[in-house]
Amino acid sequence: MRITSKGRYAVRVLVDIALSHGAPVNRRVLAARQGIPPDYLAQILQPLRAAGFVAGVKGPGGGYALARDAREIRVGDVLRATEGPIALSDCTVEDAAVQCQFLETCKSRLFWEGLARVIAEYADGWTIADLCETPPHATAQEQGA
Repeated sequence: MRITSKGRYAVRVLVDIALSHGAPVNRRVLAARQGIPPDYLAQILQPLRAAGFVAGVKGPGGGYALARDAREIRVGDVLRATEGPIALSDCTVEDAAVQCQFLETCKSRLFWEGLARVIAEYADGWTIADLCETPPHATAQEQGA
């Protein structure tokens, strides 16, 4: 599994919005602060809205705000909303479009499932609030992760 720019940007965008402490953030301002083209940001915000992480605020001073508390938004859920299932191989995805011909006899599938589970548990162990509180220069080891 490779996290694309869409997943990475989605996490950054949610942190940026969370740091506004409830004040809506204008899409153009958000795009400029995060270095994301405005049209691409719109594509990133769509699944975040659908998942209930952000809400649009209309009117003067409008923009995007968190739809729920940052402590309730898990990074793993953000990645699933933008990237799809956390899986390292198509054979570990229940509803994969293409089923592997070795599905019933594969000796390595258990490894891929386990590794994906470890990654998912790690991603689910972090919330947007956690990321807001983490110094930008800290390492995972320093944070006890």
